[in-house]
Amino acid sequence: MGGGVIEIDREVFDFKRDFWRIDGSTFTQLPNLPTNSLNSLAFELNGELFLAGGEGVGTRTVWRYSPNAQSWLLSPLHQSIFPTA
Repeated sequence: MGGGVIEIDREVFDFKRDFWRIDGSTFTQLPNLPTNSLNSLAFELNGELFLAGGEGVGTRTVWRYSPNAQSWLLSPLHQSIFPTA
């Protein structure tokens, strides 16, 4: 769970890049998202966290959180979902 915006005005948003992992009743803050996220899809697959799509510039991406590197990396899923022309 993370990212999102706080609506300041109808046309202006203050993006938040914080991201939290929910484990039962415990919340763990992970490193900030690498990009602004608005209406993106976050999901867990085989124990890994992913962030895909959304609205706005640069949203044709799929990010994977790497616990080993403690950072967000461009996922191999990115290429299969959004192949280059």
